[in-house]
Amino acid sequence: MRLEFTSFIPIAKAIVALMKPHVEVVIHDLEKGTIAGIYNNFSKRKVGDPSYIDLTVDRNSPEIFPPYIKTGLKGNRIKSVSAVIKDHSGHAVGIFCINVDIFLFDKTKALIESFTLASENLPSDLFKDDWKEKLNQFVYQYASGHSVDIYSLSPKERLSLIQTLLQKGALKQKHAKEHLAHILKVSRATIYKDMQSIR
Repeated sequence: MRLEFTSFIPIAKAIVALMKPHVEVVIHDLEKGTIAGIYNNFSKRKVGDPSYIDLTVDRNSPEIFPPYIKTGLKGNRIKSVSAVIKDHSGHAVGIFCINVDIFLFDKTKALIESFTLASENLPSDLFKDDWKEKLNQFVYQYASGHSVDIYSLSPKERLSLIQTLLQKGALKQKHAKEHLAHILKVSRATIYKDMQSIR
């Protein structure tokens, strides 16, 4: 192994120790076109195998190539990032690659999306008289549509929301103001004060 690569070995081992079994680190020798070192080997390659590096590296190359996606042995996605290793004269002699198997992350994302995606709207007959549910829905839909955080509305944003609710008659129920205060995590007095300023 080239002398320039030896200082990268502890870094490779540290990354693997932190993120094992999801991370593989590979050191490529550009001069030989082979793998000089591989740690937590999940790609089933070995030292001395051809690198098959597709990146064109020269003196003007960036120090780090932005993250990119590859395909693993089982069709799983591998997210990788590569850094250039240079010798004392600044000549590129190697590539330090960090490969992250994101299969479990993809699977978890798909599971969460499938679980949280509503298949149907609320049954109209079941919730026709549930004004709290309707108020909840409207407030959160309003926040989503206006790209605001419902728990940290500015006074101006809160006034705009309350004005819209008043226009739609959503605060006519006896305890609607108290419920809105509970949703927004403000005092009931704040809601009444805002309503007075609008009127």
